[in-house]
Amino acid sequence: MGNSMGGKCVILSLAVVFLLLSVSGCGIIEDLIGEEAEEAIEEALNDEENGEEVNGEEEAEEEEEEDEVPVEVDEWRNPTSMSEFTERFEEMKWTWAQIKDGEKTDESVFSYRCEGSDTVDGMETELIALILDDEKFKLWVDDAGDVVQVETGGEVIPGEFIDTQLDSVLNAAFGPFMMIEQTGIREFVSGSYPGVDWTTKETGTEQFGDMSAEVTRMEVEVGPPMTEEGEEGTAIWSVGDFGDFQMLVEWGWAEEATGDFGVAYELNQVKAR
Repeated sequence: MGNSMGGKCVILSLAVVFLLLSVSGCGIIEDLIGEEAEEAIEEALNDEENGEEVNGEEEAEEEEEEDEVPVEVDEWRNPTSMSEFTERFEEMKWTWAQIKDGEKTDESVFSYRCEGSDTVDGMETELIALILDDEKFKLWVDDAGDVVQVETGGEVIPGEFIDTQLDSVLNAAFGPFMMIEQTGIREFVSGSYPGVDWTTKETGTEQFGDMSAEVTRMEVEVGPPMTEEGEEGTAIWSVGDFGDFQMLVEWGWAEEATGDFGVAYELNQVKAR
């Protein structure tokens, strides 16, 4: 893994143990023992009750601190298939780059846009424009998320003649989102795991085309037991809360890679359905 967190990342299951605290009751005073003694007893009982309230508040604060997470996740919207793209988004634009020796290389810009519907061989389909840098593809996508027709370079290719070249295009375009899923970023930012330490760097509102989001940028340090000894890494993850959903809007590195291969992802524009 080195400084790169690519590949499989095992999410550890954590068992949460709740301690049940029982509070002892007070004995019954059966004999009258004088006004002064009675006042002293009442004062002692009040002190005990106040003490219980203070202890309860301290325990609640400790519990709140333990439960604190970087981001509250209600609806994680990370698309990992064409059907999820067509169901969730009208359009999206993102950049995807490789990192070598701390420098970005082979940076590509991808954009996805729904352009309405069309009928292919009597089948209703979504018409999708997918642009990789300067190369544009038109995709006709059925309800199952399968591409039934492609247009590229002005040539229309029926589904039965679509070769593995389209698979490579889709894998390149959707690679960042598959990586986000495989790395389990949702679990990391909405929970607490051994070997994963995060620090919030800044929070603020950012614009992504027509939509704005409250972005939490965090520095994430990953080490044993999540990784092997000597394979620690530090990344920058930024999660955007768009109100109705959350998604990762940035993935970079907090420190330069030293000969390791890495990747960088940034969301530039999004419009939800």
